Amino acid sequence: MSIKLLVCAATDLELAACLPDLNAHHFPPGNPVAFGSIAVLITGVGIPAALSSAQSACNTLLPEAVVNVGIAGAYPDAGLALGDVVAVASDIYGDIGFELPDDALFRPLSTTEFGNLSIYNQFQLETNSPWIVSRQERPVRCVAACTVNQCTGTDATGRLRAKLFSAQIETMEGAAVAQASAAVGVPLTQIRAISNIAGHRSITRESIENALSSLEEYFRALSPLG
Repeated sequence: MSIKLLVCAATDLELAACLPDLNAHHFPPGNPVAFGSIAVLITGVGIPAALSSAQSACNTLLPEAVVNVGIAGAYPDAGLALGDVVAVASDIYGDIGFELPDDALFRPLSTTEFGNLSIYNQFQLETNSPWIVSRQERPVRCVAACTVNQCTGTDATGRLRAKLFSAQIETMEGAAVAQASAAVGVPLTQIRAISNIAGHRSITRESIENALSSLEEYFRALSPLG
């Protein structure tokens, strides 16, 4: 079977927002489900789960392209509002490194002699795919993302991460899916809806539902399974 597109999301709620005609609640996390030339994957939340499941799916299916969808936090000064939908132009692992006792606070592994692997640098993502181009009647902003194990909970951490990586948003899976797709030479498009400001922890069920609704509205005109 030739898979043209692999659609990934961390949770069934995020996948259902992208593909509302599917009953994603019955899909087993970590195992891709194929519909003809399209496959969908619930990766699980966080870097370890996303990297493991996305890597396995990419190696097995060898899709022609990957789309990663979901919600995200926006850094305090990014100029993004709750519910905004963005396309990710680059992603990077944002909390692999060393805590410092001085004003610098944190040093990314990529800036040290230990970080000589390409995976610690920015992953460049596809911003010219049909998933973005087809929506030019309502263009979305392209942003830089930061992928973390521990979500930001203070304004200080949010501003530090934004400064260190010139990032506007953060997620818990983006760079992991990017690493998996890059390993097999497959382009990745990442679409995110803003569910919270990645500063003083303030995410709520309502803000999550608002972001999921924005995702569903964005993808309503697209029917990859049709």
